[in-house]
Amino acid sequence: MTIAGKLKETSMLRTMLRGFSDAHRVEANTSDAMRAAHEEEVRQARLAAARRNSRWTELNPVDLVPRNRGWLVAASDDAIYSPIRGAVFQPHSASAIADMTKLFYFVDADGEVVFLEQVTRPATYTEHLEQAAERAHRRSAPKPRPKWAER
Repeated sequence: MTIAGKLKETSMLRTMLRGFSDAHRVEANTSDAMRAAHEEEVRQARLAAARRNSRWTELNPVDLVPRNRGWLVAASDDAIYSPIRGAVFQPHSASAIADMTKLFYFVDADGEVVFLEQVTRPATYTEHLEQAAERAHRRSAPKPRPKWAER
């Protein structure tokens, strides 16, 4: 193979490794107004995608009450929701990654879609409070004396 052929292979390899992306050039020439417009477009597309997905359930943000552990409790049915720890959409896009997962979401004051997963143990916040009270009662109960101390 000639030197020109080797250079061509190297150039093709670099292009493939870069992922055919000119993102670094595009980002350098993008104004703040264009970025803001793109973010708003992505925000609206994500909301539309969430509403189209039959496995995702929209919650009323007024119904959700913040509690300890970062939980949100639905006032209507006492269900506990926790913010999802993984990614739902690909970065800077409305392409869903977790489209087969049963999720819950609401739209916050900034118009962002916030995804949640339902906590199953405890099933309700009332059950959580009952378990906490039971643990506190067990801790405060007098402890039996060891047998060696009875002599």
